[in-house]
Amino acid sequence: MNLRNVDLNTLVILDALLETRHVSQAATKLCMSQPAVSRQLKKLRELFNDPLLISTADGYILSDKALHMRQQLSSVLESLSDLLDNEAFHPNHARETLRIYGLEAESSAFLMLHLPRLQKDAPCMRFEILSQPGCPFKLLERGEVHLVISGLEPDHSTQQLYHHPLCHTRFVCIMGQHNPLAQRQQLTLEEYLACNHGVVSITGTGASEIDRILAQTGLKRQVAFWLPNFSLAAGLCEQTNTILAVPLVVAEFLQGRYNLHTCELPATILPPPFVIQLYWHQRHHQNAMCRWARQQIITAEKAVSARRLN
Repeated sequence: MNLRNVDLNTLVILDALLETRHVSQAATKLCMSQPAVSRQLKKLRELFNDPLLISTADGYILSDKALHMRQQLSSVLESLSDLLDNEAFHPNHARETLRIYGLEAESSAFLMLHLPRLQKDAPCMRFEILSQPGCPFKLLERGEVHLVISGLEPDHSTQQLYHHPLCHTRFVCIMGQHNPLAQRQQLTLEEYLACNHGVVSITGTGASEIDRILAQTGLKRQVAFWLPNFSLAAGLCEQTNTILAVPLVVAEFLQGRYNLHTCELPATILPPPFVIQLYWHQRHHQNAMCRWARQQIITAEKAVSARRLN
């Protein structure tokens, strides 16, 4: 395929078609007539030698090639937009999509605060939240998300990543208010090891940091529940004698929604404090929409931190 023969406007039309999977809906989104979009779809099929959209009894589905192209195309168009568009971002008129990665803990503790404000200022934008366990920094590298909120640290390509601290936090222990230990301010190591524990899988692989610390001293705890998210874990703590180690900022969020008690972990197994950061990739550093979203989140978090100190 000779790039000199490719009209970039057709790629914008292709992006709309792949997103909506519907000719008339794509036409509405692009402010074009349906016949005009149909003609462009015919040209795109010839250009890529592929049907792209396949008609079925239940509507259009994407071909294998179209499925493969969809995410790459969005990233390419965003990069082109950044290259060509140096105008100021106007959130009240914006129709872009902002994609944020945050595991369930970070999403609950931070995005529940920020998303309503972002949506209020940019009512026509779409906000997509990804939270599946895994490495969020690879998503940044591939351009699949614009922002990451995480307490994890990247282990590669750090020269291409920017970050800003949102919150300094540490691990604490949560349990139901009915738990026999619920009056304690700090657990002893013996009390801690005698409990049934819940573990929330953050990355989806490997042992937790507390289990690694225990293993170094030849100790092991009884894990009763291996769980996918903190909300389920908090519910189990509320109804059973299970205890759970969580970041303090998450514990504060969960206490407002569940009948929980928070206390300190035994000092000998306490992981070091850490920072929850806002990350973004070099590819989106100058993107006007991303600059706006970053500034909104950072400014709001500064206000929250100031209230905590007071």
